[in-house]
Amino acid sequence: MSQVISLLHDKGGCAKTTTCVNLGFALWLLGKKVLLVDTDPQCNLTDTVDKTVHLEAESTIYEWLHDGQGESLPLPIYTRYDGLDYVPGSHSMSNINAELQLMYNREHRLADFLNLIDPETGVRIRDMYDYVFIDCAPGGETLMNTNALVASDFVIVPTEAGIYSLQGLPRLLDYINKVHTQLRCPVTIMGYLLVRWNKNRSISREVKEYYSNEEEVKAPLFPVSVRESVRCTESVAYEMSLFEYASNSPVADDYMRVAEYMIGRKARPKTWTPVRWGQIANSAYNRFIKERSKSVNE
Repeated sequence: MSQVISLLHDKGGCAKTTTCVNLGFALWLLGKKVLLVDTDPQCNLTDTVDKTVHLEAESTIYEWLHDGQGESLPLPIYTRYDGLDYVPGSHSMSNINAELQLMYNREHRLADFLNLIDPETGVRIRDMYDYVFIDCAPGGETLMNTNALVASDFVIVPTEAGIYSLQGLPRLLDYINKVHTQLRCPVTIMGYLLVRWNKNRSISREVKEYYSNEEEVKAPLFPVSVRESVRCTESVAYEMSLFEYASNSPVADDYMRVAEYMIGRKARPKTWTPVRWGQIANSAYNRFIKERSKSVNE
């Protein structure tokens, strides 16, 4: 059964896109079918997965959310690797919150899109995948983020291991609860994922202790904390996930362990090593670059 998961936080700069990309790639490496959906006007997810799509795409998520413009266009689903697809964002998404105000069924546009029947397979889009990740824009309570929550089964809250991550938490919890109760949606928080974790900093340890109090924060803390690493920033510049760019880095291992936890894997097989997943990722990446270069030249 598919799971639709939004990556959401009230503040920006807390590794939502980094987490969306690398969790998606990790689950793909574990044999799961994954769809990444970019709803952020900054289009950072799109730029990481394939920035050339801005030049080539016939349609993006914007056209399909915008009233009356998507039906005559092909579905905006593109393939990075076999089993790893993405729906590109658009800088026009900066206008979508105002435009949604004028639309019928305005909170359900993204859910309606994911429930569309794919003409090639005869299956709902969301059911074509094991995991659908929605990369949300920062800023909390917007109509676009509400659409993401309505379409989702769960929310993962990437949380920087610093003091500022605590400040927007009450607003975020209230927002998710309002969508859950007032719009009668099943969405709940899957968990808080600590990112940019540094065990040598007292503030990191204090934030982790706070989020470990499930009664206080209303949801569990993932048992894996994602360590701080410059590799996250570097990989984006090369349009790579961590598994393609630095497969043996501690932060790649952290995201792999989060993915393994999500699928219920209790112990890692001895043969499943950074070397092995790096071989798979880099082989797929080299084919992707070769095919993209060929299509550009044509």
